[in-house]
Order: sequence, then C-alpha cells, then structure tokens
Amino acid sequence: MPKKKTAKNSVEFPEELDFQIQSNEVAYLSITQKIRDLILSRRLLPGTRLPTLPHLAEHWGTNYYTVQTALTPLVNEGLLIRRQRSGTFVAQDTPQMRSIGFYFGAHFWTVNSASFYQGFYLAAREFFEVKGIQVHLFIDTRKPEQQTEPWKPLIDAIKACSVNAVIGSLLNPTNVSWLVNLRAPKVLMTGAVGAGPYRLAFDNHFLEKSFRRLHKRGCKRVGLICSYGFPEFDEVERLARKFELAIKPTWVKRFEGGSHDFEEVGYLAFDAIWSQSERPDGIVIHPDSIGKGVIMSILKHQVKIPEDVNLVMHSNDKVYFHCPLPIDWAVVSVGRLLEESWAHLKKQLKGEVVDVVDVPISFTPRTIKSPPVTRTRRNLKAT
Repeated sequence: MPKKKTAKNSVEFPEELDFQIQSNEVAYLSITQKIRDLILSRRLLPGTRLPTLPHLAEHWGTNYYTVQTALTPLVNEGLLIRRQRSGTFVAQDTPQMRSIGFYFGAHFWTVNSASFYQGFYLAAREFFEVKGIQVHLFIDTRKPEQQTEPWKPLIDAIKACSVNAVIGSLLNPTNVSWLVNLRAPKVLMTGAVGAGPYRLAFDNHFLEKSFRRLHKRGCKRVGLICSYGFPEFDEVERLARKFELAIKPTWVKRFEGGSHDFEEVGYLAFDAIWSQSERPDGIVIHPDSIGKGVIMSILKHQVKIPEDVNLVMHSNDKVYFHCPLPIDWAVVSVGRLLEESWAHLKKQLKGEVVDVVDVPISFTPRTIKSPPVTRTRRNLKAT
C-alpha cells in the first residue's frame, strides 16, 4: 500500500486517506462517506490499519471527536474493526448489510400496475426480515418531471447509515439519472439503459421464447401487445421469422407507458387486431396489467381460446387475477427476483464488478387462473 508522509508531523498515511474536507461539507459525514467509498471500491484493502484518531484529526484539520463520530458508523456497518491497544482496521470479512431502502418513483397503490408492486414490496419485506435486514420505504411524491434532483429523505438516510443499500422501482429516466450515482449498493428495476450495470431486467429472451412457444403450438402468424421496453418492429420481425412466423406492423400494438389505463389499452389493442380481416393465430401479451384488458376484449368478441388464437401472457407469481381462458403463462418469480437482487447487492458490498441482473422467466402449460385465498395487507409506512 503506497504511503505518504505529511509535512506537519511526519506521520505516514495510506495515500488513499490523503484527501481534503471542503469548507461547505459537514466534516464527519464527508469523512464517513469517503472512507466507505474507499473500502467498498477496494482501494482500502482488508487488514489496512488506519492512523490514530489524533493523527487523522490533525491531517484533516478537524478534531478527535469529529473523526471518532465519522468512523463509528463504519464500525457499526462492519467495514471497520476497532481492536483495543491495536487501532482501527479495515475488516477482513464481508461487511454486513443491516438495512435496505426501497425507493418508488410513484405511489404503488395508485399506479396502473399497482398489483405487482404491492405484491413485490410485501414479499420483499418478508424476504429481508427473515435475514435480519430492516426494510425502509421511500415513496417519491414529486411528479416525474420534478424528480431531477435526488429524493432528500433517501439521501439523508444513506448519509446517516440507516440505509445501507437501495432497490429502486417505478423508475423513469429522470430519477434513474441520479439513482445510478448513489453512494450505496443498488439495484434498479427499469428498462432504461442509463441504469447501467445496476439494472434489473426480466429475461432478455422473453419474446424469442414466447415465439418459440407459439411455433410449437402450430401457429403461423403472430401478434404482439406490449408496453415499453420491447424492441422495434424490425427486431420483432427478425425473431418471428426465426421460427417461420409471419408478422405485420398492424398486429403489433405497443404502449409507451404514461398515465393511461393499462387495462383499457389492452382492451383496445386486442380489439384493433381482431377487427382486421386477416388476423394472427398467436399473440404474445406483456405485461399482465395489459392482459386483463385483453381478456375482457376476447370475451366481448367471443373468441375461442385456443381454437381461434393461442395466447402467451406474461405473469408475476405475486399478482392474482381470475382468467377463465386456457393460456400459456410466462411467469416471473418474485422470489427469484429478490434472490438475484440480494446477490447483486452483496457483490457490490464486496467491491466486486457487477453486470445487469437478468431474471429468467419460466413457462407453464395452458392453465385457467382462479382467484387465490384472500390476503391481508400489512401496514405500510413510507418516508
């Protein structure tokens, strides 16, 4: 480890600790964050001994108690270890994660796909509480176009070390632009490329697998009803041709999100496809919040499933709705989603290089969905 002597007292410091505290910074918060970053990025290696508190205080132009206050949260997080009469060391073991902040870019009881986010959050609380990890909820009450700056309650919680990692959902390009720069491990549930290696994606091969499924069902012509995040028509057509399936632009109905009613969009999309003189004999539907409207339109047109058309529909295993039609379901496991997110956060905590989280989708045979046993909502408290 390279070291540098200060001119003031000739005490040797690890070169990485030779930083300055700006006059507009809160000294102890700045020191805490800078050392945390050094440890998590592996620039301060396990076993590294820190200079004594008086020497650190003199070097940074502050006092003993400020440095002690700054290092205490890092000891509590397991990043540093204090040994009596020996000093303070960077921990050899993997630091412990004690709390996770769930940031939602909108209130998930009111959005179009509310049922998924409700089920996801409740499942996440159970998943992490079993591991002894506290879960804190942060709901950004600002309008999307106003979310250009970081959400202060979340930032304050990270600085105070009451949140060690973040999982973001209901995101948009505006809030993703600052979430990727959070000084904490994070997983961002979004299709936005700007989320970089912190992005959580649902099976990049979903469409290809769905077309393969319809091909095995004997389909010759396919359509697609989907929301944002799917490839442009040229790529969709290429995937369809891979399985000798015909597809037309008028059979692809894409919804770009926003404040519209997903169920209404699904209803109108199927209605538009089925009103054409030539129709597909297989349709892929994503997400399930659009699927509900599709089902209503199918019942209106008295379409026979699968005699008239085969359906492959996305589904989350924590979202329940009755479907009286025999459909091939492409199921996302929320449990698997949480396992992948947890593994991703732990890698970041160790300072390892990470990549996009790809959660696979499993297909189930044609089934009719029935309502489950009624569940009780748990009390939610948001910051």
